[in-house]
Amino acid sequence: MESERTFEVVDQAAFRSQIDDAISEIVRWFEDGWTPASGLPLFEIDGTGKPSGGMTLLSDLADYLPFLYLAGARDYVADQARTAIRTFQSQRVIRTPHERRGFLRFVPRSNPFYSTDFLLGLLLLHQLDSDLVTSVELDSIAHRILHTYLREGWMSKETVHPFGWRVPLSESDSLLFAEILVEIHQSTGNPEFLSAARELVGCWLNLPYTRKWGLVPQAAVLSSAWRHIGRFAEREVTALLYKHNTALLAGLLALIGFDEHHGELQEALFRAVDAINELLIEDDGSVYFRCVVDGSSHQAYDVNLGNTHIIESLLDVYDQYGRTQDLETARLVASYWMRLQDNRTGLIPESPDSQVSSMDHHTDFAVNLHRLSSVTGNYGYFQAAVRIAQGQMRFHRTARGYVNAVHPSTGVLVDPRIETRYSSLFLKILLLLRSDEDAWSDPTIRRLMRDR
Repeated sequence: MESERTFEVVDQAAFRSQIDDAISEIVRWFEDGWTPASGLPLFEIDGTGKPSGGMTLLSDLADYLPFLYLAGARDYVADQARTAIRTFQSQRVIRTPHERRGFLRFVPRSNPFYSTDFLLGLLLLHQLDSDLVTSVELDSIAHRILHTYLREGWMSKETVHPFGWRVPLSESDSLLFAEILVEIHQSTGNPEFLSAARELVGCWLNLPYTRKWGLVPQAAVLSSAWRHIGRFAEREVTALLYKHNTALLAGLLALIGFDEHHGELQEALFRAVDAINELLIEDDGSVYFRCVVDGSSHQAYDVNLGNTHIIESLLDVYDQYGRTQDLETARLVASYWMRLQDNRTGLIPESPDSQVSSMDHHTDFAVNLHRLSSVTGNYGYFQAAVRIAQGQMRFHRTARGYVNAVHPSTGVLVDPRIETRYSSLFLKILLLLRSDEDAWSDPTIRRLMRDR
């Protein structure tokens, strides 16, 4: 174990100054470049700095406001919080963006997925400073969102407006609400939210698929007629990792301690972690995103850097229960991708055969490496995170923001689009590297660094 952390760079002071400059620049982009007067930031701009589509970051509050708050942009964050709340109250729902509607794209409807980061963002701001978002506002907005989508304990995948018809299908990314609702209950004292979280998790745990495999399927079809539609039936035998089964783990961890049946929830938690390890993680540490079950066999697909999100979930379970196998699996996954890190750029390909480096996935992996270093005392994880951040600042940065993708070995531009939230999320690793203390000992930092 290293007794002292020192950056392996030519000039430590210069590197720390570079981090400070990067943080200040991201704040300026949001305050002066990406946010229209009395509005919300643009979701995406092209390589020339022009808006790409009409989307804003309304449904992504958790991806930018908490980190800008930590970066010191307190007045900007307060103004954005008020704007976001006013926008929601005027619309009474967050509509599915036109750019992402696909089938029946012109039918007005809303998907609860687009409310998760909105609600989480309000919750995190309330936890940071209750003057930014009051408990009354949090209670009212959460109640409205539940009323819009709840269908006999499930969160309907979509609601059609203005009639309020809830489609008879639920996707397991709705489990993202479980952890959020438990924490809103803690903040407001309203038992409605704890009850909704219990019922939501219970619905998914009681599926025959979940009882057999330990994982939740991508979707639950709530109408027998809809099971004859192939595109929906296929989702009932497919399990997805990120934002589906990782959301199950987070929801179970949040509920344990609040429920008299915590023993059953703990058993479900361990079954899910063990199933992920068995069905989605190979012995070399590579992680699949999805598996399709056919009878007693299964096929797994999509090894991707984004799947390293599982490190966070494994460390959460390890912190709670001290199961050494969870820590060892987290280290195994980290080692697999560290072996693919380019020595010249510090960047990592999206998959073993890919020639693309993703801005977003690099940030998430760097944060998890930083946490692994804190947990294990292994300085190698910390240094790998430093090299990633250096590579992002050197190769992904442009004068207008951080581009989505470059070549991992050369840094040559691959995708010039700039999704603004990826620049604000980059603040996570920058703020961690700027911290002189072990940031992970701070409960507030641990909450904010979660990737949901």
